[in-house]
Amino acid sequence: MNDVKIELDSAGIMQLLSSNEVQSFVTNIANDCVSSCSGKYEVQSTVKSGRAVANIKTADKETYYKNLKTNELIKATGPNKRSR
Repeated sequence: MNDVKIELDSAGIMQLLSSNEVQSFVTNIANDCVSSCSGKYEVQSTVKSGRAVANIKTADKETYYKNLKTNELIKATGPNKRSR
């Protein structure tokens, strides 16, 4: 059993990381973070450098300044998330 050798296909891994399924998964995680925040936030999903990426940004000036003061996005995405 110790003779098992696993070889990864780099092209296959990159294809997986940029697939629609992974992009949907990342978008759902970003939407969960936004739903736990108060204020207006936007989620934008793209594929950058061969990987699915979701960006969260403020949608208005009031939310921007509130986030600067309270670090709401960092708290929503950090390891000590609020329970939902």
